[in-house]
Amino acid sequence: MKQIKKQSTTPTDWQAWETANAQNLANIIATNQSAKDIWSSGKLIWGFDFKGMLVKEQYFICCYCNCRINIDSQTQYEHYQPKSIFRDKMFAYSNLYAACDGGKSDNNYNPRAVHCDAQGAKGDKNPTVINIVSPQDNSIEAAFSYGFSGNITDNNQKARNTITELKLDNIRLKKLRKDAIEDYLAINPDIEAADILNPYLDLDGNMKLEPHCIAIFQNL
Repeated sequence: MKQIKKQSTTPTDWQAWETANAQNLANIIATNQSAKDIWSSGKLIWGFDFKGMLVKEQYFICCYCNCRINIDSQTQYEHYQPKSIFRDKMFAYSNLYAACDGGKSDNNYNPRAVHCDAQGAKGDKNPTVINIVSPQDNSIEAAFSYGFSGNITDNNQKARNTITELKLDNIRLKKLRKDAIEDYLAINPDIEAADILNPYLDLDGNMKLEPHCIAIFQNL
């Protein structure tokens, strides 16, 4: 997993929106509505492209599985601390990431091979209780090992919990990682890790990380 480096303070545009809508947000959160309905109501007063900000901040990869994401309807807002439990953090920049749809739109598997934040994987589980790695964890890139076949293994207990809870070793992600490694090496057959100054960013200047960049780098 690639570490997601969020800003140390809430971005200016995000902070301005929170300040301008503080009372509206407080009123919405204080209702007896479900977290899902509160989230939908809050988004109605958004006047800024928060999803775009999160996707760009993550260089267009999912905060968990590192699949490619884009600024579109398939990309999901991920509340690391679930909005159903932590209502006060529902709109907090520090708690929000961009995630893939968890395999829900992939019809190649029956049953669907869900992962990441999809129901059947992390869903609304409290990350502290299930003891998983945060996308911001400084040691996250050393916590997992990837094989050429796309397999993923843990290097500590927290990483093991993360693989289990987020279904990071399922058949779909194994294939995607394997394909990403093979495709990268086919284009760059003679490349070695020592040749890459920035091992995670591609080289065409579009500021997008290679999907499954850590898996690729570990197999160069």
